[in-house]
Amino acid sequence: MITVVDINGVPPVREGGAEVSRFLNHQTVGARSVEGMAYRLGPNGSAGPFVEAAGYQLFYVTAGQPVAVYQGKCHELGPGRGVYCEPGESCVFENPAGEPAAFYRFIVPA
Repeated sequence: MITVVDINGVPPVREGGAEVSRFLNHQTVGARSVEGMAYRLGPNGSAGPFVEAAGYQLFYVTAGQPVAVYQGKCHELGPGRGVYCEPGESCVFENPAGEPAAFYRFIVPA
């Protein structure tokens, strides 16, 4: 069985400097072993820190040129690039560019 996920059908909420659509979870599609969120950062916006003590995190950039900050180091990203975090690892996304940035965040229990 497959479940079609419509991200556009999930209204975003404001979390700090980002708009977030929580599109993949138990409430939206019955998913029990993964969570998925779509983030939009405006120019000079930031999101995080993201940390999951009991879960793996995968971030995948779809638009813009955000920077992932991990252990004090900046990692420049762009469409098609991403970040993977082991349980307990933390990162922050910043958008120093003059255009919006967008990325997905997925959490899988450890």
